[in-house]
Amino acid sequence: MDEFIGNDPIKVILLGDHGVGKTSLCKAIIQSEAPDQEADEVHLPIYDNDTDNEKLYHEKVFQFEDETVRLQFWDIPKGEKYSNLPNIFFHNTKVALICFDITDKQSFENARKWIEILDERTSNDEVNIGLIACKLDKEVEQQVTLEEIQNMSDEYGGFVQSVSALQEKGIFDLLELVCESAFYEDEEEENQDTTENKKLNFNLFKDFGKSCVS
Repeated sequence: MDEFIGNDPIKVILLGDHGVGKTSLCKAIIQSEAPDQEADEVHLPIYDNDTDNEKLYHEKVFQFEDETVRLQFWDIPKGEKYSNLPNIFFHNTKVALICFDITDKQSFENARKWIEILDERTSNDEVNIGLIACKLDKEVEQQVTLEEIQNMSDEYGGFVQSVSALQEKGIFDLLELVCESAFYEDEEEENQDTTENKKLNFNLFKDFGKSCVS
């Protein structure tokens, strides 16, 4: 296997309302395989010493631009309230995926709340944001317009990706965007490219993009 980039994995946290599809997305990410590539996966338990409750994150090995990287995905434990999340959940976060359900307008509106929480809990860290439109397979029931997603993305920056964990759509593209966001943030030229990519990524909505324009 190729040498890993850096000594530490890229920490990615998933935030969003209960039921938007965060856990399903996390599972789809870990189980996904890139085209013509075997993707290794490792499931690692961690423990919160304060509560003795087992918390799980998942670590995925991914090939990015001919290099091997380690991506560590943290999901909110089932039933856990954001106010009770331990500091370790947010510590050293590199990328935050703000997830919402395209069939639930309120979950989209609440994305702002999650971004605010992220800002409060990671005030001393540089965290890249990805706005993730989940349940693309239910586009006929969508309640969020492409324009609304574009506006929120313009407001907070970062990248945008639509996904279907059920159909495994958009997963490989999401992994590439996470890596791009993590590695290119400090390079001005690459940041300009990322801005262009953010706009182009809306093309990945395909049929959803056509149906969600009001």
